[in-house]
Amino acid sequence: AGPDEMAEGWIVRDPKGTIWDVAQDLPSLSSVSVPADGLSVQWLNEDGCKELWKKDTELMRNDLSANTSNSAVFTFLPDEGVGAFLVRRTMFFLPGWTSHKTPSKWGVKIVKSDESGGKDTMPTFATFTIDVIPAPSTLIVTRLRATEETFPLLTASLLQAANECGVEKVEIWNLPKPMEDIAHSLNGKTGTRNEHLNAFKWYGPEKSEDIEWLFNEK
Repeated sequence: AGPDEMAEGWIVRDPKGTIWDVAQDLPSLSSVSVPADGLSVQWLNEDGCKELWKKDTELMRNDLSANTSNSAVFTFLPDEGVGAFLVRRTMFFLPGWTSHKTPSKWGVKIVKSDESGGKDTMPTFATFTIDVIPAPSTLIVTRLRATEETFPLLTASLLQAANECGVEKVEIWNLPKPMEDIAHSLNGKTGTRNEHLNAFKWYGPEKSEDIEWLFNEK
């Protein structure tokens, strides 16, 4: 249902995800799970994620401002409780409902040894939540930034976190094409979902084909 009889209602956009099977794919990623080339892994608790989302919001605003597309562009920002809601929801529902462990880690950051005070302009990180209903249980990435250099180590770290929680799958929605190609080389499989659809409702004058959803993630 749209705002009037001539307009679209909810617009589904790119319900695409890249999935890894934890039991099957984690051993094969052991060669990239050891930090190398000056990279180190830092795990993030809830407070660490909140601080990161705050910084990332400014980067996202800059990305939108620098976008040269002729389309109308929009996104959802992860601060002000948007990212935290997905963490809190899992904390509330997971205990007592399933045998899965409530995570102590809600994100991971890949840091270069030559970074000065974390002021790099293109950090690598992922934040995530856990979905257990419907099966299979899945670690789903809620926000991601990476480079082609750091993405393999980030992926291996996500599978490690999923294994610690006892979940079966890792899923990332709408990877950029260069990252998707790397994901496929790391055994990730990309497909289209028929549930949990990415959808938005647009009240502006633009046609749906002229609207671009940036950072179309969980």
